[in-house]
Amino acid sequence: MNKKYITFGLLGLFAVALVSAGLVGYLSNTSELVTTVNLPIIISAFTGDVTAYGGETKTISTGLENLADAQIKGKIKVVISNVDITLGDFNTLTADVTEYRLGQADNIMSDLDMMVAGAGFIESIDESVDNELTFITTERTFEIGEKWDASISLGFKANAVGDYNVAVTIIPLD
Repeated sequence: MNKKYITFGLLGLFAVALVSAGLVGYLSNTSELVTTVNLPIIISAFTGDVTAYGGETKTISTGLENLADAQIKGKIKVVISNVDITLGDFNTLTADVTEYRLGQADNIMSDLDMMVAGAGFIESIDESVDNELTFITTERTFEIGEKWDASISLGFKANAVGDYNVAVTIIPLD
């Protein structure tokens, strides 16, 4: 009976050795790759005069560029923040956008009214978050390599005071 246990034990060890040898070859033949995915559209820092007085209009500018080798569909989100901000802080809010495709100015949009939702450029305006005004544009398609030069003119009312912060992001769509 001891011979049976020894024989089955040796056969078991032999089977484990064969399976392990097969797995070592299989596992050692593994290849890995880490892919880093970056944001497809880069938004450059704003430029412009940062000091204003109530009653003045100040223009700030930024740029956008589609770095992906694919079309990107999305909406532009502009958030202006200040303590107790409302649309009533502004006489005017307008945007100028020049789209460049293949290095050529392909589409020039001027005096786009940001204070009226549903007029073509701005889809919605949200004043429900304390100290923020949020503007969402209609859907845009950013072509491969497309660049934008964009500026926002902030026309402050005479009683407007405070530190107005403007932020722009892209909301990607499927």
